[in-house]
Amino acid sequence: MNKKRNLIIIEGQDRVGKDYLFQKLNIPGVYKYKSKAKDYPNYREDPEGFRNWVAGYLIQQQHELLELKEKNIMMVRFLYSEFVYSKLFKRRSMVANDIYKRISQEFNIYQIIMLFANYTEYKDRCEMLGEPLEYEVPEFYEAIRMFDFYVSEVPATSKIYKTALVDPDEVEEYIISCIGNE
Repeated sequence: MNKKRNLIIIEGQDRVGKDYLFQKLNIPGVYKYKSKAKDYPNYREDPEGFRNWVAGYLIQQQHELLELKEKNIMMVRFLYSEFVYSKLFKRRSMVANDIYKRISQEFNIYQIIMLFANYTEYKDRCEMLGEPLEYEVPEFYEAIRMFDFYVSEVPATSKIYKTALVDPDEVEEYIISCIGNE
């Protein structure tokens, strides 16, 4: 029987810096996986279309990850975001639980969860990026609450960083301490 490989997933709120952290991390023996997302419907304007798109996209990611199951993999966003945002926007997730079960058969799952410390940090980041605010205060804090909840409920090793100013070296050290230096 083959040894399970490691899947490191960087999750978190929109605009928190997940892609930036992903670019900065360079862990020997870890393949940086980036799925090719197609254009998708607006989740607020077309919730049903977005729900269908997410289901197809998660299935695509599952297939791609299983093709790479002999590697240690790091990626941005996978299932926690779907768990959180499907509840936040009241759209039933169609495939996330089944995909989690299948992926966890092949991989040890490690989650790096990046959350803003507070709404001001989120507003400042959006302003710095020149992007509009997507979330009002209640939605913003409900997303944080849900990420905290899923970390406590889903059997994966997770670490939450409650700041957008995450030190990539610290995250790298944490990941290596989890997966070893393969």
